[in-house]
Amino acid sequence: MKNKLISIFILYATFLSCLNQKVDKKERETVIDISKTDTFLNCKQFGIYPITTIYNLKTFANEIKINSKTIDYYKCSCSLLNFISLYSEAEIECSIGLQVSNDINLLNERYQIYIQLKKFELAESDLNEIINNFKNNTNPMNFYNRSIVRKKLLKLTDSLDDINRAIELKSDPTYYRNRALILIQLNRTKEACEDLKKIQNMTDYFHSYRNNNNDLFNKHCNNL
Repeated sequence: MKNKLISIFILYATFLSCLNQKVDKKERETVIDISKTDTFLNCKQFGIYPITTIYNLKTFANEIKINSKTIDYYKCSCSLLNFISLYSEAEIECSIGLQVSNDINLLNERYQIYIQLKKFELAESDLNEIINNFKNNTNPMNFYNRSIVRKKLLKLTDSLDDINRAIELKSDPTYYRNRALILIQLNRTKEACEDLKKIQNMTDYFHSYRNNNNDLFNKHCNNL
């Protein structure tokens, strides 16, 4: 009985201590486990990981600086910092790495980081280089992503051209849905509804996404 009362008292004291602590949300430690990710496995050789696989993000951001600055190092540091959502730090690592070598993997990483940072003009520039300079013009995702970026920049005609190219390369419900959204913005609702109808007949379409598509169809197409 005595031991039970002691345990209850300790728990209560701990609870009160927690209530009295004032912790700024920005200062709270965040932990994640990346031990099974491809990036982690590829970067182990550079020592770009802590002793344990669960770690403090701020500590990791410091530890990531310890190794020689080869292009492979920058691929790892940029990718890992992006993975743990330290986008500003990841942007710096990618940009320094691209000064070492104009590497398509770093460009791929950096344009995604720019999107997270809402630097859409810079993201478009990186995608232009990937598509034009690296002749990577058969990957539909490049055109799809540039279409998304150009839509953010309100370059709707260019965005439509890109999503058309993506659809030429691959028939994907996500591509059709995004083309429909662009067409709606261009007041070409009838064409948008044709795309939305196509999506309903696609088998590789997730149930939750189908519901969203049906809502979009009901909003814009029921009266046509």
